[in-house]
Amino acid sequence: MTKKKPRLKVSFAIIPLILLIVVGINESYINETYGNRVFGYIMMFLFFMFLGFFLAPFIKILTKTFGNRGYNTFWGEGRLAENILKSGYSGTATLISIGETDEGAVTVNEQPILNMTLSIESERFEVYETSVEVLMPRAQLPQFIPGLKFPVRIDSQNKNIVVLDINKQ
Repeated sequence: MTKKKPRLKVSFAIIPLILLIVVGINESYINETYGNRVFGYIMMFLFFMFLGFFLAPFIKILTKTFGNRGYNTFWGEGRLAENILKSGYSGTATLISIGETDEGAVTVNEQPILNMTLSIESERFEVYETSVEVLMPRAQLPQFIPGLKFPVRIDSQNKNIVVLDINKQ
């Protein structure tokens, strides 16, 4: 049985908060000794320090969740997709199933985010299945039926990231 390390990330936000309170309590002493301007700088520094420590765990969660890819990577949008289209491996995807994501029915600007299960064939890899979440334009939805085959480019770093290769259609 492994021991879990205590999580101190959120508690780091408490340190500048305590300092903010201590400096606030001693406001009159700081103003008399160092002047009003120094007090303002100290408070501003501590506030931004608190904000940074407080937001850091949330920013880390968001980057772990989405990484440097978004829901439009499949459609060839974004820096990651551009790199995959330039240097990725070519392959053919067969749509196995399409449906809602694990979070349920999610839409962005009235367009659903759908989970597509694909079977990928490539000279580089054996046939494998992968799942991608895609922001699906409603106009495209009727075209994506199970059994549909289409060309894709496969990320050389992570074979589960695929981009629709529109240039081959």
